[in-house]
Amino acid sequence: MPSHFLPLQARSDFHALLHTSLISIPRNGSNKISSSGGGTAFLIREPFTQLPTSVPDFSSFESSSVTPQLSHSKLSVFNIYRPPSSSSHAKPFSVFLDDFSSFLSSAATTPHEFIITGDFNIHLDNPADTLASQFLSLLSSFNLSQHVHFPTHDKNHIVDLVITSSDTLLAPAVSFTHWSPSDHFPVFTRMSINPTPLPPPTLHSSRRLHSRDVGSFLTDLKSSQLITDPPKSLGLLLFAYNTTLSSLLDKHAPIVTKLCRRQSPSNPWFSTNLRAFRSTLRHAENIWKRTHSVADWFSFKSVRNQYHKLILSSKKEYYSSLVSSASDNPKRLWQTVKSSSPLPTTSPGTSLDSFASFFTGKISKLRLSHQQPHYIISALTTSSSSCHFWP
Repeated sequence: MPSHFLPLQARSDFHALLHTSLISIPRNGSNKISSSGGGTAFLIREPFTQLPTSVPDFSSFESSSVTPQLSHSKLSVFNIYRPPSSSSHAKPFSVFLDDFSSFLSSAATTPHEFIITGDFNIHLDNPADTLASQFLSLLSSFNLSQHVHFPTHDKNHIVDLVITSSDTLLAPAVSFTHWSPSDHFPVFTRMSINPTPLPPPTLHSSRRLHSRDVGSFLTDLKSSQLITDPPKSLGLLLFAYNTTLSSLLDKHAPIVTKLCRRQSPSNPWFSTNLRAFRSTLRHAENIWKRTHSVADWFSFKSVRNQYHKLILSSKKEYYSSLVSSASDNPKRLWQTVKSSSPLPTTSPGTSLDSFASFFTGKISKLRLSHQQPHYIISALTTSSSSCHFWP
């Protein structure tokens, strides 16, 4: 079996090899390519955390995968081996295209970064080759790009490939060396794996009303001119009311401005109107937590239910717009599906009826969730009561 190398971090010293784990995926009896020998494997530098992952079996090629948990993200690596046409285990190319299309339906919608690599035994160096053009057309329909553009075989052919999403942020840099114990050259891929960028920090201003000294506030209020010598005219009285209370608030609960950094990116469907309505919801909740009156509870409940309906409406409008805008472009459509909701993986025993039933049930559940939203109400507690002044 030809060798193919994809290090996540290339190390030239032998010491690094002493701290690696070999994940071997041998051929099993159910694999129709061969029942003995061969298989695929991953050599990963320790320490690492492997997340559960699997790929279905196909008759025309071998496949395996591994998903290591990185510090700020995840990366799925799929390893492919397709026997050459001269092999007794090779299947017709039309069968391979059908199998690989089924494989991509799952792999290309991975909800995080992924890379597909291996020996495909397709001569991509020959643009006039019918098989190569059909294969590249299939990749294009799934919004995928192939990054190897130099010979990877001693017969001067490009057969070992590195494939990613066309919209990937990995920025793969592919290289090779002529030194090899095999008829294939080692292919090295260096990737830039960065955490998802967060929104820029913003300034937020607030008053710490709960930490004020109520007694001192009332003492200053009683000694103010608003109480000791209030103006006679309504206009002057209103002006004194506003200026006195504003100055007392600035003294006992000054405005505090701080720089806030988000720990996670905002959802794209969370609009400015939703953010403003969330403030209204929190205000209604705070009133109910202070008073615990039935009227304030029903007011808070009404605002909360309206907020949840607005969330569902905003999600529906956002994702419907995404799908509609990409309906005439298969590349963008696959990218939209990938970013919205990963498709289910299938096993060899999965029938077409059960696969179709998954989507039918999912649509029914989405319709019910938009029509009849359910809410979970958690028990709320309140702190000790204190005096409240409403200017």
